Amino acid sequence: MKDLKTFIRQKFSPLTWVGLIIIGYAVLFFRNVMQPNWVFVGDTLNNFGVYYYQYAGFARGEYPLWNPLVRSGQPEIIHQGMQLANPISNMVMLISVLSGIQSIIFSYAICIFVYIALYVSGVYLLVSCWTNNRYAGVFASFLAIGSSTVFYGTYHVSFILMVHAVPWIFYSFMMYFRTFRFKYLLIFILASISMLYSYEFFLGGAYILMLSVALMFFYYKKLPGVVDTFKKIPLRHIVIAAGILVIAILPNLIIFTQLREKFLVFSRLSNVNLTEQYTLTFQNLFHGRHFSFPIIFSGFWASLFTGVFRNTFESLRHYVGPLTFPFILLALFSKKKIVWCLVLSGILIAMLAGNIFPANLLLELPIFSLIGNAHFLLQFFVLVLIVIAGFGFDVLIQEKDKKVFNAASILLILISFIILFSRFVSSPYNDGILWITIVSILGSLLLVNFCPSRFFIHSFFALAFITTLLSVFWIFHLPMSGYISRNPSTAIVSNRSDYSLQFQYERPRDIETIKLSNESASFGYDEFSSYVTLKDNSYKTAKGVEGGLSTYPVMQSYYLFLFLPWHEGIMSKKFFFFPRSYISDNPKQMIAFRDVRVLSAMLAQGIGIVDKLKNTDISLGPFYPESAAGLVNKTFENKWDVHVTEYKANSLRASVSIKQPGLFMYTDLWDNGWRVRVDGKEAPLRKVFHTFKGVELPVGIHEILFYYNNQLFFFIMLMNATFILCVLLLIFNRRGLEAIS
Repeated sequence: MKDLKTFIRQKFSPLTWVGLIIIGYAVLFFRNVMQPNWVFVGDTLNNFGVYYYQYAGFARGEYPLWNPLVRSGQPEIIHQGMQLANPISNMVMLISVLSGIQSIIFSYAICIFVYIALYVSGVYLLVSCWTNNRYAGVFASFLAIGSSTVFYGTYHVSFILMVHAVPWIFYSFMMYFRTFRFKYLLIFILASISMLYSYEFFLGGAYILMLSVALMFFYYKKLPGVVDTFKKIPLRHIVIAAGILVIAILPNLIIFTQLREKFLVFSRLSNVNLTEQYTLTFQNLFHGRHFSFPIIFSGFWASLFTGVFRNTFESLRHYVGPLTFPFILLALFSKKKIVWCLVLSGILIAMLAGNIFPANLLLELPIFSLIGNAHFLLQFFVLVLIVIAGFGFDVLIQEKDKKVFNAASILLILISFIILFSRFVSSPYNDGILWITIVSILGSLLLVNFCPSRFFIHSFFALAFITTLLSVFWIFHLPMSGYISRNPSTAIVSNRSDYSLQFQYERPRDIETIKLSNESASFGYDEFSSYVTLKDNSYKTAKGVEGGLSTYPVMQSYYLFLFLPWHEGIMSKKFFFFPRSYISDNPKQMIAFRDVRVLSAMLAQGIGIVDKLKNTDISLGPFYPESAAGLVNKTFENKWDVHVTEYKANSLRASVSIKQPGLFMYTDLWDNGWRVRVDGKEAPLRKVFHTFKGVELPVGIHEILFYYNNQLFFFIMLMNATFILCVLLLIFNRRGLEAIS
């Protein structure tokens, strides 16, 4: 018997159990993913489309900062800020490309799984740190991997993106102030970077702030000691950490600056009008904040612990599993101050998610005012429950208090039976999960009350292991787990070798969509289906699309030009050549084109409008709406030819043949990051119609190269490189870290 006990301790250490549960989940996860023609659904499919576009860019040998496939082109800065600038995402893509992985579905699944593994291991470390009990950390990690935050990954990847780094931030922060070892400060920085470039980092920031408020409420007497502790931070740590954080923050600062300069912060479904000053007025800065405060309803608590749902599987987004409930009550009855501090933080974040005073005051502050999907914050409520349950497990094995545990377990079993035999249940999946709840809690009761203490922990972990994976297995039958697509456009993502963009000289009149059979996926119903097809899509915007990529903000210049009556005459074609041009540096003069005759007359005679001209022979002088309106509407011979030789996200190379000097226009949106070369030499890039880009050309055959070079690229690469170097330093240079400490 002693040998068996020794064997169990040696072979099943806490880290072994954490590794086993992660591997077990990986088997279930990738078993689904590797099915032929399997695709994600919901918002994860939307995010996959964005990931696919960047992956294709890596495969072509470029970092795609621009998207020329939809509308009239736009920068990718929104998606860079929400995921693609993240070093984890970039490292997975790069390794996938170098490894020759042709299934982008598989590559993105690896990326999601990395976030999942980080979250689960972070919960393990955090709870182990807070309780000083690694077995409590193991139990919390089991709960984490069986929770909705994880299994919703193939439907709402946003959950794991916004939560994964938070446990690491808390863990490293606490460990640093316990030891003042630089490696923990480095981990804190790395976790912060990962949160900064994941889904709406201010959501994670909101919970960090709420927990800070709760800590101050319960530990206000220790605040003077906290100040003294901060004074002990070595100066070299401050200098190094500040330098790395500046590098980390700069890309996001640039992203936010460019968003304000270039984009309109509203959904295209908003009420927008053009003014006489050639500006836009609009209502609804957001397409509506979404709030939820379900913790006051019994159905929420039933879904939380038993997995039962009514009407829609959406209610499962708060599931934490049956083993959580008894341990939460055990932790609460322990009357530990830290537990009630966590409870307060959970209540505050739930109140913020439900727009309840005074927590909702946070929404009026800078940065936090950008929160749209406030109901997503309930995922932090789920995290709080998991951590509290970890404290409850610590109480059970330290204090051997079984009364509260037994009472809570019996209560949960009774509730499950009532639900099971009532009309509340309408789905066979619920039946299975309810039986898992009943059997697992009965098993827990037997282990707690009759299992010898020397075998209890590992026996209970074996039960928790089976319960967690079995719950996940049942839940994976739901629509959120993805489905087999019969659409050829989505099927190609599993086996593709050509990642080149497909150029068309004229944009499609109508938006080309991907018709998906699964209604829970909004991807494919708008112009952003081009992220997967890699084909030029329409210059138009999707109408009446609720959700999906089409609800993202759009560029101001595009929206302004869209209000002109004859915009389709220009946007439908990629290239124009104007032997003559007016000069205008005042965007207000574009109001003249509200009269459709003005623009049509100018195009018929090969006349454009440009901000500057070097060649005075092609200039018609300053633009006046009155003089343009008086043009005789007649055509003339305008012989020119263009042939595109290279088409990428950040560049277009073309051969242009002209018989007279003039202005060559590419109807891709002008942006201050664009440059142009003519026959290998830099040339001034012109803004045409205050919207598009162009270049002056002399007579002859010329090679034109438009290329995009945003300053953001340098800082993203610097941030990614710094992140990777810090990771390598943590792994391979412990002596160096100790020297810094």
